[in-house]
Amino acid sequence: PWRAVAAALALAASVAPLDAAQLLDRVIAVVSGTVITLSDASVALAFGFVEATPPADPVEAAMRWLVDRQLVLDDASRGGGGTAAQADVEREMAAVRKRFPGASEFDEALGRLGLDDAGAQAFVRSTLEAREYVARRFAEQGSKYQPVVRQTPGQRPPPAALHDGLKLSAKSFLDHIGSLSAAGPGR
Repeated sequence: PWRAVAAALALAASVAPLDAAQLLDRVIAVVSGTVITLSDASVALAFGFVEATPPADPVEAAMRWLVDRQLVLDDASRGGGGTAAQADVEREMAAVRKRFPGASEFDEALGRLGLDDAGAQAFVRSTLEAREYVARRFAEQGSKYQPVVRQTPGQRPPPAALHDGLKLSAKSFLDHIGSLSAAGPGR
């Protein structure tokens, strides 16, 4: 019995107190075993891949976009999807960087999103791979199944996210997402 008591004490000493626990991220969806988190939604919105127009909840819009993106990536992996060219990734990264006032704001945003440059490039790369797969797949099907494009070619989303009908800068949006995370599960 003394070994059990010693083991229990050692275990208790190695575990952080319950009140010191910290919420790291929220799971907002699971697609084919892939977890989609609030951080993923924050990245999609901050990078301008999702445009949430009022009265849409920006996190819900991002979640739907991420679910669709993951379903496409899953289909692409079964159908021999390709890899995005590095030049395309760099071009898209340059467009993402332009959404921020400067390099320091972009780096600060990456830090708040929990990303480094490699993580940001990986997110952009997989997004481009999903786009390329859809374009290739619809091209194979013929014009009968062409997807609807909501933006004119070359048009970028505005450098602000929308929340409750108000435009938010990328920094304000990230602050808003941070407040949602801090508020806990019930918001």
